[in-house]
This record gives sequence, C-alpha cells and structure tokens, in this order.
Amino acid sequence: MSGRRDHAGRGAPDAMGAAPRRGCTWLGDLALALETIAPQDEGTARRIARLLGLGPSSTTGPQDTGPAWSADAPPEHTAATAAGKGPELPATGEERGSAVPTMLEGLALDPEDPGQYGAVDAGAVGGGTGHPRLSPLETLPAWPRGWSRPSVARPDRELMSRRPTHTPLLAPLSTAALLEAALAGTASEGEVEIETTVDFLARGLPLTELPRRLLRTLRHGVQILVDHGPAMQLFSRDQMQLCERVEALVGKEKTELLRFAYAPLRGAGKGPFWTWRTYQPPPRGSAVLLLSDCGTIGPPGDHRRSRPAEWREFAAEVRRHGARPVGLLPLPRDRFPAWLPATMPVFAWDRGTTVGHVTARVAPAQAGCGANSVLGGEG
Repeated sequence: MSGRRDHAGRGAPDAMGAAPRRGCTWLGDLALALETIAPQDEGTARRIARLLGLGPSSTTGPQDTGPAWSADAPPEHTAATAAGKGPELPATGEERGSAVPTMLEGLALDPEDPGQYGAVDAGAVGGGTGHPRLSPLETLPAWPRGWSRPSVARPDRELMSRRPTHTPLLAPLSTAALLEAALAGTASEGEVEIETTVDFLARGLPLTELPRRLLRTLRHGVQILVDHGPAMQLFSRDQMQLCERVEALVGKEKTELLRFAYAPLRGAGKGPFWTWRTYQPPPRGSAVLLLSDCGTIGPPGDHRRSRPAEWREFAAEVRRHGARPVGLLPLPRDRFPAWLPATMPVFAWDRGTTVGHVTARVAPAQAGCGANSVLGGEG
C-alpha cells in the first residue's frame, strides 16, 4: 500500500520520489479510519469503505454480509455477525491496531482489482505506482444561501487613500482668543495715567516719561518649544497645527520654533536633533509656549524621562531672562502633578479649556502674584 496522505491532502512520495496525484484515497486511509472509528460490525466497516470510495460503486441491492472478520474467527463471532450484531473489537488502541489487518481481510478488497474501488478513471494512475486514481461518484449541489441582509459594500479605494480629517484638541473657533490670552504680555502703551502724573508734579518729582496704562500685546514675540519625545509622538499633528495658528496670530517674524526631547535644558534647536545646542531663552517680554507632557506620561521604564528638577530649573532660567513660560499639556487637569502648577502656569490641552479660565489664571501670574496658576477646566 502507498503511504497515507499528509494534512494538505497530498500523498506521500513513493520510492521513486514522485508524489501521487491529489484526491487519491488508498487502503492506508481505510486502515487509519477503521483504527480511529473502531466500527462494531462489518456493515459499518463497509459503509466507511464506501464513503472513502473503496467499496462497490453501486449502493442498490441487498448488502452482502460476506464472511466473518476472519476465517479463523471463533464460531460465536460468525453467529453474531449473521445475527447482525457483529463481533466486538478490542478496547485499547494497541489491540485495535492489531485487528485492522483482520478487518481489511474481512472486507475482501483486492488492491489489484480496479473494480473494487468504484468508478476508476482509466489511464489516470497515481504517481505511476499502478494504483488507480478515483473519480467522483456523485456531485451534490451547493448549499443554498439566502441572506436576510444585503452584503456590505466594498470599501472605496479613493476614500481609503485619503488622510483622515483631523480634529484639533482645542475648539477651532476659540483657539485664537485662547492663545492670545495665554501668550500676550503687557506694555505701557495705553492712555496717560492722569492721577499718577498729577501726583508726581504736585510733589515736585521729575517726570522723565508719561505714565501710561498697561495694555496686553504680542509684539514681544513667542518662542514655541515642541517636545519630540516618544510620549508626544501621538500629538505631533496637533503640535504642527498649533504652531501654524501661533504664527498666524503673532507673525512669522515674531515666532521662534525650537524642538527638543524630554527637557529643553538637554538641548534644543530648529533642525534635526544632531544640530541641537544649549537652550537659549528668548528676549525680555517674550512668551515661551511649551508643548510637552513635562515627564508626566510616556513609555513605562523609560530612564530618559524628564524629572521635576529639570522643569523647575527651566522655568527659573526663562524668568531670569524676563520671559514668561506657559505650558500646554495633552492630559486632563486632574492628572497634573502637584509640583507642576507651582513651577509655571500650565493648562489642559483640550476643549474643556476656555478663554475665561486662561485669563483668570494667567493675569495674576503676570501681575506678580506668583506662578501658582493652573490653566484648565472648572476646578
């Protein structure tokens, strides 16, 4: 007998190296089926053989009970077979395996007689080994499928190739006003302070310049620090869009864009990271807009994550140069660490932040009431 087929349905190669053609069933397959199923009577064994295409092609007419499982079988086995009960097979796998040759002999299948294999395709011999290749005895119609709902439409390739619409973190209609409230500084460019002027003149003090009211202005410029660390990669598109909004509001000539990773004091620059140098704060009166997580989020176990001491030193360095640090963090206000609001004004980078909240918290810090301001939603 030829070797049994593998899982792919292809016969094992013969001694000449040629693999039998696909779709062939051999006596080895029948032996494996009988060993696995362990039929209790000869009729079941014959039905198994017919299902594998190894029995007679005609399924009509009386069934030939044939001889018992073996010519040497005990008399009680022959009587039981004639009564339609059949002999009982051994229970263990090893005993069943030894009984398979006896069952094959009882089926009286002759490997050299093609008529015992059902319909045979003449001239189609598997692998040149002399074993005939079987052809289908019957073709059943496909199972009818009646779906109650129409199938889902195929995806549009043009639509899939388009870039998804970006939804900014800040409300588009109030972004300009919010940025102006957070970044604008003060300058003595308003109306003349009459009361202050009269007081100076009444006391005989020299008046070198007219005292004027303070006005909020963006003419001092803005320095944007964009964090390119791994924690902010998800928000790179938001960073780019916000930088464009700041340039449109302040002016490109008044906007300086610097990139850094983890912390600005480790190095910053306008180009690739190998061109970064020591961080330099902007001129006096400028605002420093920080787009970072300030070390609050990021991959666990990242030893390069920034530490609170680095941000305290950064905020102190910016203030020594007369600039004002302001932070935008892409996380809710209740997740701000306690040390961060005490270091510099920060607010949540989401749509819950409004212009009123920013103005109420930035104005005291600019007036010298300290940097203990949190810019975010309602507290």
